[in-house]
Amino acid sequence: AVAELPRSLDRLATLVSDNATQRARLVELRHLVDEKLAFSARTLALHRSGGDASALIRSGQGQRLMDTIRARSTAMLADERN
Repeated sequence: AVAELPRSLDRLATLVSDNATQRARLVELRHLVDEKLAFSARTLALHRSGGDASALIRSGQGQRLMDTIRARSTAMLADERN
């Protein structure tokens, strides 16, 4: 899924290229996705190095990022449906 993500976001950019609001949302969505991937990479690296990733996970940052990604995606979908 991570390998496919850039292509999916690029396809989405093509689909919303005629809508300034959607383009702005996509910029934010890309930023959020980058943050979530970086967070996941940090968590995984910490775990693989034998460290304790539980505090990082308990911080809720990953969940907040994912919730925000879902909300932005839902807003984009709702706009397209309208």
